Amino acid sequence: MNTTAVKAFPLYSLGMGLLAAVLYTSGLASFLFLLPLLVVEGRCGYKAMVSAAAAALAVFLILALVFSFGEGSVSLWHGFWLFLPAIAMIIGITVFAHPALRRLDFTPRIMVLGLLAGLASLPVLLQFAAWPEFAVLLDAMLQQMNSYLNTGEMPVADFIVFFRDFLIGFWPAIVFLWLFVSVWMSSRWLRNRVVRASLIPGQVMSPTLLEGLGRQLIGTGLSPLLHLYRVPTYLVWPLLGSWSLLLATRFTAIGPLDALATNLAFALSVCYAVQGLAVLFVKISRTRMAPAAGVILIVLLVITAVGGTSGLVIGVGLALVGTLETWIPFRIQSKGEQP
Repeated sequence: MNTTAVKAFPLYSLGMGLLAAVLYTSGLASFLFLLPLLVVEGRCGYKAMVSAAAAALAVFLILALVFSFGEGSVSLWHGFWLFLPAIAMIIGITVFAHPALRRLDFTPRIMVLGLLAGLASLPVLLQFAAWPEFAVLLDAMLQQMNSYLNTGEMPVADFIVFFRDFLIGFWPAIVFLWLFVSVWMSSRWLRNRVVRASLIPGQVMSPTLLEGLGRQLIGTGLSPLLHLYRVPTYLVWPLLGSWSLLLATRFTAIGPLDALATNLAFALSVCYAVQGLAVLFVKISRTRMAPAAGVILIVLLVITAVGGTSGLVIGVGLALVGTLETWIPFRIQSKGEQP
């Protein structure tokens, strides 16, 4: 923990809370807006994180007040609703980080809070999609897209229906993924700081120091180390049940259960894909390619995210490996892997 930052944490927390609000309203960098809050927690503790979260929420309230005045303004309630998705995520990540909840397993804790934050903000987005102003803005965007890409005319009403169906089917799972990735990114950054602070140029660390560094890394950040990550065994049954429900929708309508199954299947598949990544990391670490393990995993993640069909195949393969580890102990060192 940074002692200087702890002593000045009110000012530091305020600044990081303001940064979180700025990132959320910036557009392209909005997906990073939770990172300042998580970094504050890692460096200064939970109370400092709450202070930073309160500062970000205060900024959102001020912006809602600003939007409620002037020509063409919206009501204060509607102005507040514009920031409700961010508010729900901030509350969710703050509850997730509470010290009393850390004895609970990482995966169900982040998944439940992420899905609840998504559900809490979903009505706001659906209401936003019903505003006449949204239809006007969407029409202008579609016309501009058509002029650049020659995509052809698409009725605004049809696109709004597609947008609503997409929100219902995926928004809670997207919020979960947002929180999940934010926690992993912040934890990795904090651990890299610990490693850099522990290394002395030109000096080899003794086994005792390495062991102490390992314990320190385990206690740093809110996510587990990748090679230690495991999804609780009991979650395999919700995974199989949600995918079974999705398969059933091919033959019969199941109403609201369709959206529930879609969000649950997506969220759990992400968790098991990360477990599959952990298995791959452990296996590579026991080979001559161990020094390049981190680079290999980053390349796989990039391909999975932007690789189209190839990325989908890799993602499904990782999720399958992670799921199979429920019954097959892939990480146990075999005789051929022993030095």
